[in-house]
Amino acid sequence: MNPTLVILAAGASRRLGQPKVLAHVRTDLDGKHESVLDWLLETSQGLCQNKPLLVAGADHGPIQAACAGGTLEVLHHPDWEQGRTGSIAAAVRARADQDLLLWPADSPCLHRRDLEGMIEAFLKAGSPPRGWIAPRCPDGRFGHPLILGRELLTRVARMGLDQPLRDLRKHAHPLGTVDLYHFGARINLDTPADLEEVQSWFREA
Repeated sequence: MNPTLVILAAGASRRLGQPKVLAHVRTDLDGKHESVLDWLLETSQGLCQNKPLLVAGADHGPIQAACAGGTLEVLHHPDWEQGRTGSIAAAVRARADQDLLLWPADSPCLHRRDLEGMIEAFLKAGSPPRGWIAPRCPDGRFGHPLILGRELLTRVARMGLDQPLRDLRKHAHPLGTVDLYHFGARINLDTPADLEEVQSWFREA
């Protein structure tokens, strides 16, 4: 089965000065400004099952307001300061027994065809309960988002809240990769300069 989309957006975004998931990244053909959130939902539309989940923390209020009446659920994670793995654990509890597409708001630079390739690889492997699918850039380095199987995700609850998720890789089977032709999966949105890089990526894309 196709995974469920989980958008990870619990950080404080102090250096950027605004919630990353609401940052303007591109203008569509009709002149409408689109945010990171708009892009993630548009890119994954029809590819994932169940209702998308957005995990919010420091900026829960403005994010919830921006999503009012939308097609996704916003989950408030009060312990967001303790690390991203804690946010993932909260998502696993909210979407128990589901394979998840974990998409951090600070890594928006993927095309729909990239996502299609990742989901196709996951389904071709039989939607493995301990599966792990990651995008790999041309230099061999990995990025985000990730697809993780439902059984592998149960181990997140036993991890430290700030323990890196890559520690789960030793328990994954199979470990799958999808090769990208671009470096978008390595662009990390953290500062105003990063936002300019992200916007440039969208213009060129």
